[in-house]
Amino acid sequence: MGGTFYCMDLREKALREKLAVVLPLMNERQRRIVAAVEARGYGRGGVQAVARATGMSRQTIYRG
Repeated sequence: MGGTFYCMDLREKALREKLAVVLPLMNERQRRIVAAVEARGYGRGGVQAVARATGMSRQTIYRG
């Protein structure tokens, strides 16, 4: 079971690093859309993972 959490941590770290490069280059609307797309692609728990990675609220990500 511990391996699952480690894998999720690595996924979130990769997500955080990717978004840290891309999001500063975008306007607010683009950031919301990219965050929503990433959350959807992440699967279950994606909105929460993107919220943690970006500091965006979950409602902002849902609005996408």
